[in-house]
Amino acid sequence: MLISCLILLRGSTVEIVKGGFHSSGVMLVSSEEELERQALYLLDEYHQTIVCETYIPGKEYNVALLYDGENTSVIGTVEVVRKDGTEIGIFDAQDSEMKMRSCIVVLIGSQTASRRWVQYEIEQACKLGKGIMGIYIHNLSNSAGDHSSKGHNPFEDFCVDKTFNYIVHNSTPADSNEIRLSSICKAYDPTWYTSNYVYDDIKSNIEWLIEEAITTRNRYPK
Repeated sequence: MLISCLILLRGSTVEIVKGGFHSSGVMLVSSEEELERQALYLLDEYHQTIVCETYIPGKEYNVALLYDGENTSVIGTVEVVRKDGTEIGIFDAQDSEMKMRSCIVVLIGSQTASRRWVQYEIEQACKLGKGIMGIYIHNLSNSAGDHSSKGHNPFEDFCVDKTFNYIVHNSTPADSNEIRLSSICKAYDPTWYTSNYVYDDIKSNIEWLIEEAITTRNRYPK
């Protein structure tokens, strides 16, 4: 696995190395030493197949989809930006895509709460006065027909202030004016276990959930 990655590098100047299952730990590398170091880290951290790709300069976009094995819905698109010269950055939540939206929907899987780009989007959505809500998707089947374990509610890891527009990545309120984000942002958990029913539940309820999230956000300072 590692040897094949090193061979790929010899034909180009810059490569992207990442975990293969969820594109975890994405990094830019420009030497065999950097590639070997990052590949060993990914193997130890994520226990996944290692993927190497030639880095192509330009804009990168992700398209979020909701899929139950039969039906597919497009959630939205988001641009991926680089924060510095070495690591692929997190979502640019202050671009025109975010500004044109009234609400963000966090699809909560088994590892969603720990993802830095998810945390970043939640913070920026709050600062921009957007509605925020989540939907648990662990009972939606993947392409292999498997379910994942239920993830942690990411809103429990943030606190907001009731008196001015403020959010902090901290699960414990600092004073009487701070409250957990989870107390005002709903994390909807469909009651079904069969993927098709979960999908239909989400499809039937997502509109009123979004409207409720916007209404709730409007009760707090922007």
